[in-house]
Amino acid sequence: MLEQAQRLMQTPRDDWDRRPQKFTVYDEETGEEQALEVDVDNIAFQIDNLILKRYAAEPQDVVLSHVYRFRMIFRFIEDNLEWLVAEGLIRDEPDAMQVADALIEVLTTARYEATTMEGDELVNVFDCDQVVEEAKRLQAGLEEE
Repeated sequence: MLEQAQRLMQTPRDDWDRRPQKFTVYDEETGEEQALEVDVDNIAFQIDNLILKRYAAEPQDVVLSHVYRFRMIFRFIEDNLEWLVAEGLIRDEPDAMQVADALIEVLTTARYEATTMEGDELVNVFDCDQVVEEAKRLQAGLEEE
């Protein structure tokens, strides 16, 4: 899936599925509905579409778990980009970003061992130190082979 996402990021946006995406959110407390439109030019939305297509035959909780994991990986990289570059786990170039295979492998299986506050909600997230340590250990092992 990450390879498909990388290919998607390298293709012109004209090749993306850019059909308008609208949905309605119903608030059970107020009984109100709110119509929302999705930013189809957002890479995360396009990747979500890839995941939805790939796992279409799976139960909804499985599909949403894959979407959530990908979003958490995307967020982790975005939030820690400078550190990950400094640690040699990402090469950030003007037209592309190269993520070390070891970092990808760790993020696809790591548990959400840390927490952060988002508004008034406590959210489980990756433990940055743990992820970097494990990725560097794995990367060193891959380089020895």
